[in-house]
Amino acid sequence: MHLNRNGSAPHPLKFPLINRRVRVVSFTLILILTTVGFLMGPVADRFMANWATTDDLKGTIYYTFQDYGFGVNAKHISYIQSLLKIPGRYLSSNELPKLYLDIKFKHLQTLTQKRNSAMAQGRLPHEESHDFVPASIRFDNRTMKVDIRLKGGQLYHINTNNRWSLRVKAKGDDHLFGMRRFSLHHPKVRDFQIEPLYMETLRQYGVLAPRTIYVNVVINGNENGIMQMEDHFSKELLEHQKRREGVIVKLNESNLVDQRLRLVYDNYKNTTIVPFQSSKIEKSSTLRQQNKIAHGLLRGFIKGHLKASDVFDVERMGLYLAITQLWGVPHAASWRNVRFYLNPITLHLEPIGYDSEIQYRSNPGTFALSYSPIMMRMLHDPLIEQSYLESCRKLKADIEDGILIRKLSQYEAGLLNALYNEFVCLDPFNMDEIKIRMEQWPPLDLTKKRTSMEITGVVSSENVNITPKRRFPKALHIYDIQEEGEKSYLEVANMIPYEVDITRIQWVDTADHPSVPFMPSSPINYPIQLSATPLDSLPASIHLYYVPLNRPNVRLDVTFSIHGGESTITESARPYFSALTKSSLPQSELLTPSETKPPYLTINTDERMVRIKKGKWQIRRPLITPDGYRLVIPSGTTLQFAEDAGLFVFGPMICEGTAEEPIVMESLPDTDQNGRWMGISVFKAAEPSVWRHVQIRQTNGIRYNGWSLTGGVTFYRSDITMQNCVFDSHQGEDALNIIHAEFLLDGIRMSNTKSDGFDSDFSNGTIVNCVFENIGYAGGGDAVDFSGSTVKIERTSFKGITDKAVSVGEGSSVLATELKIESAGTGIACKDNSRLEIDHASFRTIQTAAIMAYIKKPEYGPAHVTARNIELGGNVTPAIVQSGSLVIIDGEEMATIVVDVDTMYETIMKKGI
Repeated sequence: MHLNRNGSAPHPLKFPLINRRVRVVSFTLILILTTVGFLMGPVADRFMANWATTDDLKGTIYYTFQDYGFGVNAKHISYIQSLLKIPGRYLSSNELPKLYLDIKFKHLQTLTQKRNSAMAQGRLPHEESHDFVPASIRFDNRTMKVDIRLKGGQLYHINTNNRWSLRVKAKGDDHLFGMRRFSLHHPKVRDFQIEPLYMETLRQYGVLAPRTIYVNVVINGNENGIMQMEDHFSKELLEHQKRREGVIVKLNESNLVDQRLRLVYDNYKNTTIVPFQSSKIEKSSTLRQQNKIAHGLLRGFIKGHLKASDVFDVERMGLYLAITQLWGVPHAASWRNVRFYLNPITLHLEPIGYDSEIQYRSNPGTFALSYSPIMMRMLHDPLIEQSYLESCRKLKADIEDGILIRKLSQYEAGLLNALYNEFVCLDPFNMDEIKIRMEQWPPLDLTKKRTSMEITGVVSSENVNITPKRRFPKALHIYDIQEEGEKSYLEVANMIPYEVDITRIQWVDTADHPSVPFMPSSPINYPIQLSATPLDSLPASIHLYYVPLNRPNVRLDVTFSIHGGESTITESARPYFSALTKSSLPQSELLTPSETKPPYLTINTDERMVRIKKGKWQIRRPLITPDGYRLVIPSGTTLQFAEDAGLFVFGPMICEGTAEEPIVMESLPDTDQNGRWMGISVFKAAEPSVWRHVQIRQTNGIRYNGWSLTGGVTFYRSDITMQNCVFDSHQGEDALNIIHAEFLLDGIRMSNTKSDGFDSDFSNGTIVNCVFENIGYAGGGDAVDFSGSTVKIERTSFKGITDKAVSVGEGSSVLATELKIESAGTGIACKDNSRLEIDHASFRTIQTAAIMAYIKKPEYGPAHVTARNIELGGNVTPAIVQSGSLVIIDGEEMATIVVDVDTMYETIMKKGI
């Protein structure tokens, strides 16, 4: 019997039990139509190709149907039933975008050679940057230059005749459907619509996951068919899912090549951390600092210095684990596949879903997460465990109510309508499986272990004399960790289950000058012996502290041998980062018995409240409240902060000032003439904060232990109502920054900022009866700036704004009424797929234009503005509209022009700081 390509038996020929006459007539018609299709279309080509490889009619029919998606989701459907559904599916299919991928012959030959070599080796070798070749993509009357390479370690990525998996990088600022970095796969690589359904489940609950778009691809004029376009790990993925740009890292699996040694390296404790887009990180001091923190947190967890809840976003990780368990995809939970995004606001790592191998999902009732040691270790943290259990209850409720199934079904319908352009035998996913998995949800069993790790004899004594370089692709981790002064050290860790002898360490001058001996702070005697590392263990390591050489172009080389072996190996140390031993976020010590409490505080543990006594107080170090505690400040209180002091609140903040007795927070009088202090951050408060009659003066922005926030006052996932408050003389980037929150700003006065005033990121709220004056005096600044937000602005005035009075961007929606804008660089700028409605607004002394609409970020679409009852005072240009965007003023559509946005932002729209 001919077997399927995966080794299983072919799908049987089955016919429905229907009336004999109907069956005969239907079968005859279908047979005729199918025969014509086979003979006249691409179906015939596939049929003949399958016949050539199988020489078996039954197998050929099965493979031909399978090529069109048959049997992927519904095993009980017969060929006749599948054929009967084809006409309706063709009619429901949506036209797909067509991409023309052009590759020069020599570069296509390079890819072909790599593909053929991988087929011969049994896997595609680890990808390196030099594997890319240049190409171009033509779409929608434009051509974009790209670099492409083969991707995917397993052969199913490249074993089709024409649809090889490709990684694509757009050059410059170009993009395609909002993506600059993406992959192209045959849809079957991600199991057609099923893995995208898992990813959509993650996104529905706020967990990061790549996006999917189906496109038709033509390579060098040859029709390639439908391919899945999948988002890669980049700024665009983050911004699309309402995150700020930040560093994304993964655990490196490049040593998992030799199957005989797989379990030596299949260990999350025995690998390195690598960032995505490392060249971009090196160009940014902010990203470099975030990369250091991301490495330090993950290393701290791996080494056991930090709890999982110190490192990972507790809520997001709990949801990720629960959804992965719901779908039964242990492959997605493997350390080799999960990626981590360092949220620069929370300084916690968030998981990113990736590569679930969903066709291998576990049976209902199986605890799929037990196959992942790293995830099981996370679940041992009580906070992660609690979040996981709460997420399980949330999923169960949403499934029982039909909410989740309905959303997934709607999403799947769109995917299928795209896939039916080719895969007309593809059936919908049976959503009953989700219900069954929910009903048979296994209990959380933290005692389970992955039995596959218990393998003996993988590395045996008779293999010792085999050349170590060949036997072990990597034997040591060698890290050069640069810290200040004498804190720099060389870290060497043994990766293999044999002792290693280090025989020499020396500085090597890359300019061919003589080598210099390595002189650590404490004397060492060679050989230095590193004990063997058992399977699934943390590698044995040493730290050798030293004073760095004050000269360029030098590296540290380490020479070693495997104990008992004859050959020696020399490898260079790589720059790396030390493991953190404590969280980078501020930690409160107010509940510590030995801690001396400031005299101005009272703490009520029963009510979980910290209260500042009424009066005038000087605060010379950061004041940090315990998690979940309410901070209450009474009217008539003045707090004066030192330059390196600030207020860090991890709960709601209640400030009930009055017009007669406002609450004032400002710099100490002994600071410099401008005065400055770090400011205030309010984080993840479970209840709304309330500020009335609060005055904030002379803030500078948070800078604490590697953590930085742009706002003088920041509310993150903390709803806030502010009434009659004052923000004055902010020295940093944003006087007020609200992120992922609901807000009301009523009667706010913001003035004398060095750069921007109010910045709303991914938030919803109202601004009413507010005043913004003298914003951006350092040379540029926006009064209010919206990103991914929905906001109403009413009865608000702007005066003396060096850049934009109102900036609406990144898919925001703003409704503005009764605005007065006087003396501004630009009145209102609407950009990047945003929508703005204005009713009753006056513009006076505007340098550029009252209203602008354009695209700043190419991954977004054009902007749309509708304005009514607009008053222009003096010689004010009504509007500047980039081609493609739309501005309608009092019923008249404004003319469009070509706008060089890059030049505009280098000249008339410069940032202040």
